[in-house]
Order: sequence, then C-alpha cells, then structure tokens
Amino acid sequence: MNDLKSITSAHSAPHALSKPMTVFISSVREQKTNTSYPFPVEITSSDALAEAVRYDHVCAKFADGRNNRGKLIKAYRSKKTFLASNCLPMDCDNCSVNPLEEDVPENYWKTPEDVRSAFPNVPFYVVYSRNHMKEKNGLSARPRFHVYFPMDEMRNISTYEKLKSAVQKQFTAFDDNAIDGARFFFGVESPKVEYFAGDMLINDFLFQKTHLPDSIPSGYRNATLLAYAGKVLKRFGDCEKAHSLYISASERCDEPLDDSEINSIWSNAAAFYHRSVEHDPCYLSPGEYEKTGDASFDFSVIGTTAEQDTDHSDHAAENCENASGKPRKKMITSDDIKKVLKAMGITVRLNVITGFVDISGMPEQYSKSNAPNTLPTILTDYFSQRGIRVPRQVIDDALVLIEDENRFNPVYDMLTESAWDGTDRIAYLADILGVSDVPDAVLYIRKWLHQCVAMALNDDVRPYGADGVLVLQAPQGKGKTFFFKTISVKSDWFAEGVTLDLDNKGSVIQATGKWITELGELDSTLKREQSALKAFLTASKDTYRQPYARVAVNKPRRASFCATVNPKEFLNDDTGSRRYWVIQIQNIDVDRLKELDESWLQQLWVQVYQTLYLRNPQGFRLTDAERELLEKNNEQFNKPLPGEIEIMEKLMWDAPIDKWGWRRIGDLRSHYDLKCFSSSQIGRVLSKLKEKDGRIKMKTPHNVRWYFTPPIWLSEFQNNNGEETAALSD
Repeated sequence: MNDLKSITSAHSAPHALSKPMTVFISSVREQKTNTSYPFPVEITSSDALAEAVRYDHVCAKFADGRNNRGKLIKAYRSKKTFLASNCLPMDCDNCSVNPLEEDVPENYWKTPEDVRSAFPNVPFYVVYSRNHMKEKNGLSARPRFHVYFPMDEMRNISTYEKLKSAVQKQFTAFDDNAIDGARFFFGVESPKVEYFAGDMLINDFLFQKTHLPDSIPSGYRNATLLAYAGKVLKRFGDCEKAHSLYISASERCDEPLDDSEINSIWSNAAAFYHRSVEHDPCYLSPGEYEKTGDASFDFSVIGTTAEQDTDHSDHAAENCENASGKPRKKMITSDDIKKVLKAMGITVRLNVITGFVDISGMPEQYSKSNAPNTLPTILTDYFSQRGIRVPRQVIDDALVLIEDENRFNPVYDMLTESAWDGTDRIAYLADILGVSDVPDAVLYIRKWLHQCVAMALNDDVRPYGADGVLVLQAPQGKGKTFFFKTISVKSDWFAEGVTLDLDNKGSVIQATGKWITELGELDSTLKREQSALKAFLTASKDTYRQPYARVAVNKPRRASFCATVNPKEFLNDDTGSRRYWVIQIQNIDVDRLKELDESWLQQLWVQVYQTLYLRNPQGFRLTDAERELLEKNNEQFNKPLPGEIEIMEKLMWDAPIDKWGWRRIGDLRSHYDLKCFSSSQIGRVLSKLKEKDGRIKMKTPHNVRWYFTPPIWLSEFQNNNGEETAALSD
C-alpha cells in the first residue's frame, strides 16, 4: 500500500486498541460494481484505519464465490459468502432515506459526540465520509460519517445483521437502510479518523443493556444481580469476562452493595452454574456455542427476560432454586420451547412452497428426513429429564406456532437476492426447444414462466389460480422431462411424472407440494372426469393439515403444472382445451440444456420476476384472442370422439350441397356401422363437426334435433346390385 500521511484530530492520536478489528479492502476507490475485497488489514490504531479506508472496503471476511454470470470472484462480497466479522460498521448521513419525508432539521443533526453519549464506555472509530459537510442529492452540507465498532467475532450473518439492527435502534440516526451484513463503504481520498476509547465492546454493551435496567433500585439488587450473573455464566462460562460484566452490572445499583455481598451473589450463581447448568446435556459450552453462529448476541438462551428476572424482593433468588435446591417447575410455554430449540441449535421453519416443515440443526445421530417425527420426542425427553411432564399436544401446538412464525419462501428468496443482468434468457430457452421462430410457442413459454413466478408468490389473503398447463408434445426420448426438471433450478422444487388421482389425498399433496409439477401419463389422466380435473388445475387454494396442527386449513396454491406427452393426439375434452398450452417439439438441444448452471437459471427467473411479474402480477393469463387462437391450434392434438372417425368415413363430404339433407341422429345411427354408438355420442360428434364445418346446420323442431349433413355412402349411393357407385342420385 502507498504511504499515507495520518490525518487525525484530538481523538485520533495513535493508541494500542485492546480489541483489534479487521477490515478488508479492495484495490480501487469509488467503484460500485466491484465485489472483491481480498486484502485484510488489522486495525490497532487510527493510523492503520486511515490507511485502509482510502480504498473501498468491507468489515467482514468473505469466501471466494461466483457472480451472476458464473465468474469466480476472490473474496466475493455477498450474503452467501459471508464468513466472519469482528467489526460492526454503521452509517450516519443525517438525512432521511425516504425521499417523500421532510429533510432532517439542522438542530436534529447528530455528531460523533452524540454516538459517544448513546454508547458510553464503548470503543469506536469515526471516519468522515467523502461527502462530509458537502451538498449531496440536493441537500445542504451536513455531518456525514461512518462508525466502526470493534466486537467479538461473529460467523453468522443473520446474527450479525441482528446486532446491527439493535445498534440502529439504540441510535436511530444511524441509517436503518444500511444494516446489510454485506455492505461496503467507498474509500475516502484524504480520510479524517477519530477514536473514542472504551472498555466494553458493543456486543457486551447490548448484552448488558438487554438484561439490565439502567439503574437497579433497592429491593431488586440481589435478584437482578443473581439473575444477570446466571446469564453471563451460561453465555461466557466462569471466566474473567463474565465476572467483569457482572462487576460492571453491580455498579448500576442505586445504593451500592457491599463488596462481600457482591462476591457472595457471584459465588452462589457460579456454584449453581457448576452444579447444574454445566451438567445439563443440552447446555452448550461457550466454545461450542461460538460454533452455532449466535455468539455474543444471545440475550436470553434459556431463562427469562430482564423484566421477568426482577422480583419484588431480594428473596427473589428463589427463582433459581427452591428450598430443596432443585430447579423450580413451571408450566411450559411456546417461548420455553423456542429457547430450548435455540440452545440446541435447532431451527424449525415452514416452507410455504411445499407446505412441509423444514428442520435443521438436529443432532448428528438423527436423520434430517425424519426430523419432523423425532423432534417432538427429543423435546419430550429434554423436559422429562428435568422432571417436567409436557403433554405431546403442548409440544405439537408450540411447534405449529414456531413454524408458522418462521415461514419462508425459497423461490421468493431466489427471485429477490440479485438484480437481472439484462440478458434475455427466455428467448434462449425457446431456441433450445427449437421454437424461437414459432410466435405462439414463445408466447406460451413466456406466459407459463410468468405463471410459475406468480403462483410461487400467491397472495395469502386473496389467492388466485393458474391459467394453463404447459405441455410439450414430442416422441419419447427427446428430453421433454429433462427440460422441465432443469429449469426448476433445484431438484426438490420439481415433481416428476405425478399420476394425478383427485380421489387420493396423497396424490393431490404430491402434485401441489412442489413449485413445478409434471403431470405423468397426461393422455390417460385426461380420460377421467374432465370437469373435476379442470377445476383442480386452476384452483386458487388447497386444503392441508399443517405439520403438528390439529385442523386442516386452506393455503394458497403455489404449484404450477406442466406435462409431457408422446402421441400427437391426446386431448379428448370436447368442451374445450384452453387449459392446455401445447407446444409441438421437433428436437430439444439437450447439450445446451445441460450447460445451464444454477446461476444462469436463477437469472432466468429473476428476468421473469422483474420484467413480467412486477409489471403485472397476473399478466400470465391469456387474452380472449390468445385463447381463441390456442383452441384453434389445439385441434391438431385432439383425440377423435367415439364414432367420429366412422361418421367422417361414412359421410360423402365432397357431395354437392344440393345432395345434402336434413337427418335426425336416429337416421345416422340406423346405419349398421354406427349402431354401436349411442345417440348422445353421435350428437357430440355432430356438434363438434358443426363447429369445424360451417356447412353443417342444426334445427330443433318440436325439441328434436335435425342436422343438415352430407349424404351417407352406403345407404344413399348404391346401385341395384348393391355396389357403391360414384354417381350421385336423388
């Protein structure tokens, strides 16, 4: 790095920071598109920070990763590649991030001295930003600065962002739009750095603030300090740091306790910790707890909140033990189960796409696939070992609440984690299918992709249904199923070849429990009850009993259906086929399909989301004109109705119109080749032919249907010897 003359103030004299922090720099300045920050700089003084912040920088270590175009980037800045951080950066611009809000008045502008007041005895650096005391975005010159808090290392980005959010709530002038764990700062050409000394790291400050009142009145001192001692012992172990935090807490008493009393409270808490807490099979030692990723920001692992810790007398120490020296028993609530799960490192979430519960962090001896069945037993055993009997229904009810609180939509996460790069991948997909020059096919592909996104993001309050099933028709072995499986991005988002039986609950759950479902054996499925099938394909919601729940509930439909068929003629619904968007495929470029990696596919769906869905969430529906064209195109895929081929063969379609005549269905059925068909079957055929051929007419005198049709070959064009003749006779 080039030499840099230190630019400091009264606060910024060189010093030895007791807790070093690390920033990671790039080799550029003011390059917004840069995502590589591979150079670590350990900060132990203002001079070191001043040297580092001349370059664009981040305050976390990132692993190598691939960008949206698949290029490998060293130390790639993104949430997914976050590894660790021991520095918490905050941003203060003294302006509202909402352009519709009024500007912050000058008398409300904050300075680093205000940060000091909000975080007393907490060490931090201040670096004035490149726009400090300059006009920006039409706003007057004002203080603009970044704050860097040294802290204990964190390896979980979610916890890191929670800590940033907590800091922002403590000092609301910090930008609440800048708590992203992968945020970067532009470099400053001539940085001005200030250092504010302190003895308590920001994470310890917030830990103490969460569990302690600002002052501890008489009558609450013993109870409050005993509860707090228990918390710091559980979190940090019996160590100097825990004891130091406890001593610091004792200084908040309105009337100081004697040193002997303070030491006695600590000794009692430490004894209970060593006697009971350390031997709890679910207790994680500080070292083990660090590995869970929630280090330094766990404000209540197992126990009570700061408000609950404080009883109305110094005898509240009984909250820890009763007269027999055993932990008190109490009614178990969902909050208790949440705390136990957190201590075990187990996360319970509801996947809104599949409707199934997602459980992670189970002990190694248990399988993830069977976790929904084994977790209630693990929790029951946990409480049983502590002499607490918890009915299974209480645990199940709590798990329903917890999973519902932790709903997540993996498709939404994929769609919103990056911006579209501008490359048209929908057109490329049509080219892989060999239909880029077929406008109708391109339309169906685009509309169906749009539908997939819209269904994944279906409205919980007013859900809507799908509009169509994308069907690829081609001979076997062309790669039709492989196409759908590939564009589904992840294997567990796709259901292959589901044989749909509407009377079978398991079949329905299988069909609607994925984002994209391929209907297997579509040609045979279509032979069943048509009205029920059509209603199901476009339903807006499904009825499920959520895992651990007592009753079934309606949930928005999240699945979109596709299908593959081999025979060309497979549609057999004479009432219309608008739900089936059929594309005839000659050849799929499987080699190019195999080259599509996950980042390419994510960008495909991001394109659909940003260019189609956001403009019109339900724009996937076909217009009246498009639907009319669809049904016309689908005629080539229709199966003949029963009797249709026979009637077509027996009527002389080339006969002059003056040889046509009015006939009842019975007249046609009396022909010996048509007697095997019912009157209703023949009627459906004639109605279908009437739609296709305008020469066919129908009238209903006296409620009897008559059809104007061509003459019948064998009955109307035979010579006296019984031989067919081409001559027309009356």
